Amino acid sequence: MFFHGDWICSLFLKDSDADVIRLGHYYLKVVSIFYVMLAMIFVYRNAIQGMGGAMTPVVTSSAEIVARVVMAVFGVRFLGYLGVCMCDAFAWVVAALMLMPVFYYQIHKTIKRGLAEKLLMRHRHAVLPPEKAHS
Repeated sequence: MFFHGDWICSLFLKDSDADVIRLGHYYLKVVSIFYVMLAMIFVYRNAIQGMGGAMTPVVTSSAEIVARVVMAVFGVRFLGYLGVCMCDAFAWVVAALMLMPVFYYQIHKTIKRGLAEKLLMRHRHAVLPPEKAHS
């Protein structure tokens, strides 16, 4: 998309208007740089949900919407068309920055809980006779 965005845009436009294709290609260039952030959001959000954190994805999705509105209002005023192009990118950066600490906290908590459970099981086997340890 970064290098052949003009060709991609021309696939969707009947009239090959050069200005529209140029602006579309510019948008694809700007957004494609931030696809790494979008991928991070997918990974972090789904991992957090898998670890039982149901509210975090909802909160970060809401923050994405707020970030888009803020960028649409202020970014367009100061950056013009680049501000329009940066709305998604800004929202993705905000969401990724919110998800990262939560993800690492959840990982730490999950590992800590897992180690505690393993230690508890070892303790049960050490204290109880083998036939009672499995019950």
